Amino acid sequence: MGQTHHGVVVDGQRYAYIISGQRGVYCSPPTSACFAFDFETQRFSKLPSLPEGRYMPLVFLYEGRIHCISGSSFDRITPAKDHWSIAVSDGAATESEWRVEKSYDWARTHTASCLVGDQFYVLGGQMGDVPRIEGDPEYRCIFDTSEDTFFDEVFYIDLKTWERVDCASMPLPVAHSEHGVFLSEGKIFVAGGVLGRDKMCDRTFVYDVETDEWCDNERLPYFMKAKVTALWKDRVFIIGGQRSMSQTDLRPGDVINSVWSMPYRQI
Repeated sequence: MGQTHHGVVVDGQRYAYIISGQRGVYCSPPTSACFAFDFETQRFSKLPSLPEGRYMPLVFLYEGRIHCISGSSFDRITPAKDHWSIAVSDGAATESEWRVEKSYDWARTHTASCLVGDQFYVLGGQMGDVPRIEGDPEYRCIFDTSEDTFFDEVFYIDLKTWERVDCASMPLPVAHSEHGVFLSEGKIFVAGGVLGRDKMCDRTFVYDVETDEWCDNERLPYFMKAKVTALWKDRVFIIGGQRSMSQTDLRPGDVINSVWSMPYRQI
C-alpha cells in the first residue's frame, strides 16, 4: 500500500480506507492499490485498485461511496483532474471497479479538505511538486525546478448538484496540511503546513462554516508539515510530522515522532 502521499478517509465507526499514494522513498512512483483497515480486528483488506496511481488525492466518503478527486499524475507534477468513486460497506467494496464521475477544471494536491454535511470543502493547497530524475533507479528528486503554485482560495463542492461554491480565502496560502484538519461543531481546524517549498508554517486556523470567516488559533510547537492532527475533548493533538531546520531556518528538517497537545481555543 502507499506509505506516503495517500488519501485516507475514516467512516467514523470501524473502518479506514487508504487510497493510492506513493510507495517507496524519495520520488518513487505512485501505486494504484487501495485498502481498508479494520480498527476492531487490526487487519487490512484489499479494495479494487484505482484506474491510475495518484499522489495525494482528495478523498471523502459520502452516502456509501468513496470519492477520489484530483491529486498529481504518475510523473508527480502533472495536475490530475479525474474523479472516481466506488461503493463500500463494512470495510469492503460492493463494486468491482471505480466509477468515472464528474471532473473539474481545477486540480489540487497536498490540500486540506473536509466533508460538512452535503458540502465537500477544499481549503488552500498546491499544484505541482518536485519531480524525480528520469531513469534514476533510486527515484531521487530534482529540487531545483520551478516553485509549485500555492493557493489560499477556499471552496466547496455541493454534493447535491456537484457544483463549486467559492468561500472566504484562507489567511495564508497553505499546503501540506492534508492530515492536519478536523471538523468540530461547524468549524474546520487547519494546522500548519508549508507556505512555499522551503518555508514551513507554525500557524493554525479555524474556519466558521456558518459565517464564512477565518480566525487564528494557537501556534504549533514547531514550524512543521505532514503531521496528523486530532481533537479529543478540549485539546488538539499534533502527532509526528516534519519540522523545519530551526525556528529561523524554515526549510524542511527532521521527521519527528513526538506527540504534542494544546487547548482548542477559537480566538
